[in-house]
Amino acid sequence: MKKFLVLAFALFAAKHSSAQVFIAPELGVQMVKMNEKTENTNGFGYVPAPGYKSAFRAGMNFAIDIKSISIHAGLFYTGRGYRISFMGDLVKANLDYIDIPVYVNYNIINKKGNKLFVGAGPYISYCLGGRLKLSSPYMSPSGTDKYYLSVGSDATY
Repeated sequence: MKKFLVLAFALFAAKHSSAQVFIAPELGVQMVKMNEKTENTNGFGYVPAPGYKSAFRAGMNFAIDIKSISIHAGLFYTGRGYRISFMGDLVKANLDYIDIPVYVNYNIINKKGNKLFVGAGPYISYCLGGRLKLSSPYMSPSGTDKYYLSVGSDATY
């Protein structure tokens, strides 16, 4: 509750101190590719690299502009994952993430709505879980196995 009150006061103070507050939704599709480090245990001498996969992204952007300084933050749901195809087998991993970027920017040029800025800040990302789908003509009668992935110290498949 304290954090909410502090945030509300900060937004109120920023709004009434000649600052501009912006809130904007973001919705889109992105192409993601995750790298994984694997050891060659299949005996074929080749481990395929994961390929690109389309994923969903949705959330909100928040920005406060105070003269030449601006603070940008966001809260997003982001899908990530990969797909690997090898000798007729297909592996698809879909992972669910919550991303929270926070940036402080210094606006160098701000003329007629155009901005040139330099910024830095932390980016926090937390994996909520995911799904793994294995498709192979050699595995099961249906040819497809599905697993739900859990995150945490006591996580199991």
